[in-house]
Amino acid sequence: MIADALKPAVISRVELVGTTAAQVWLDEDQRSLAIGKMGQNIALASQLVGLNINLVQSEKSTQERQAELDEQVDEAVE
Repeated sequence: MIADALKPAVISRVELVGTTAAQVWLDEDQRSLAIGKMGQNIALASQLVGLNINLVQSEKSTQERQAELDEQVDEAVE
């Protein structure tokens, strides 16, 4: 239900934290969609599901970003 409430953002994973919060993993490029203009999307989603929603950057995108940085460093060194 939380992933549906944050559409059109594509959510990787949702984990409930106690009874009052949820952590939502998503790629960096989906973050602005989940938050919405002036935080409206995430605020409405929080009200809808009755939980505080914490956005967490997906590990996959972190690894991809690190690979890109490593590649840029390799190119700069050569």
